[in-house]
Amino acid sequence: LSKILEKIAACQIVMHLNEENILPKMQSGFRKGHSTCTALVNLFSDLLDAKDKGKFSTLVMLDFSQAFDSIDYSMLMAKMHFYGFGEKAIKWVRSYLEDRKQITRLASETSIPLIKKRGVPQGSCLGPLLFNLYTSDFPSCVQGCTAHLYADDCQLHLSYEPGSAEESITKINSDLSNICTWSVNNGLQLNIGKCSVIHLAPHNVVQPLIDRDVVVRIG
Repeated sequence: LSKILEKIAACQIVMHLNEENILPKMQSGFRKGHSTCTALVNLFSDLLDAKDKGKFSTLVMLDFSQAFDSIDYSMLMAKMHFYGFGEKAIKWVRSYLEDRKQITRLASETSIPLIKKRGVPQGSCLGPLLFNLYTSDFPSCVQGCTAHLYADDCQLHLSYEPGSAEESITKINSDLSNICTWSVNNGLQLNIGKCSVIHLAPHNVVQPLIDRDVVVRIG
C-alpha cells in the first residue's frame, strides 16, 4: 500500500513540477525522457562544438558528500511553498519524511532504531524526486559556465578562445565560489576527494597557468 501511495504522490508532484517548469533543463537525473546518456550527450556535444570552433575547454566534475542523506526537511518545505505547492501537499511530504527509523542489520545482529533527522529515502520513487526539487535552484550559482547535472553529480565547463585561458579560470572560480556558498546554505558539502578538473587544451596553454598559480580552486 505504501508503494502505491508513493507513486500517486510522485505523479502529482511531477505534474506540478512540469506545469510550472520548475526543474532546470540541466538536470537529467530521474526524469522521464532523460538518462545518463542524455547528460553525457549534452556534455560531449558542447565540448565537441567548442573544439570544432577552435576553442579550448576546462571541465570540472563535482560530487556532493552523502547528498541524499543531507536534505534539510524545513528547507525542503520552504522550497515547496516557494514553488507553489499547497499546504496539504507540504504537510503530507513532511509526515512522509519525519520520524522515519533506520535499522542496520549484520548477520544476526540488529542495531538500535535511529530516527533520521535529515535526508530522503533512497530506493523509493519519491526520494530522488524530492532531491531534484530541493536542488532546483542550483542554476542560480552558475553565471559564467555551462553546467550539466545527473542527480548529485555535476559537470561544469567553460570553453574559451586561445589567449583567454586566464580569464576563463577566473570565471570558473567565481562560479565554484557561488556553488560552495549555495552548498553551505543548503546543508550540502562537496566531496573534494571525488572532484576533479580536466583541461582540454595543449600543454603550452595549461602549464603557464600552473606556473603562475592560475588554477581552478574547489572549496
